[in-house]
Amino acid sequence: MRLAKVFAAVFVVALCASMVTHAQEAQEKKQSARATKLVKPWVDMSSLSDEQKSRIIEIHREALDKINAIRKQEREDIMALLSEEQKREARELMSKRKQESTAGGNED
Repeated sequence: MRLAKVFAAVFVVALCASMVTHAQEAQEKKQSARATKLVKPWVDMSSLSDEQKSRIIEIHREALDKINAIRKQEREDIMALLSEEQKREARELMSKRKQESTAGGNED
């Protein structure tokens, strides 16, 4: 009986680890897929080599990562200044804005 409990516990831990790993891989894949396209004006250039295109994509991805890090830090710094009531209001406004932008993107 004790062996069955140990086996069940190991199984649950392994399952949870697998789910976390899968979620992380899915998130990384989603982020990678989002930034794998060339953007204007580079996408319109017919003379770029495959190596140049790959490097441009890499540079663009790195720039987006830096921009997102700066935005996150800005949000954290501003939220640190707010009272709890103001933080709650800010979260509600951000949530509403996110829902509106998601809903707007689904109409196309």
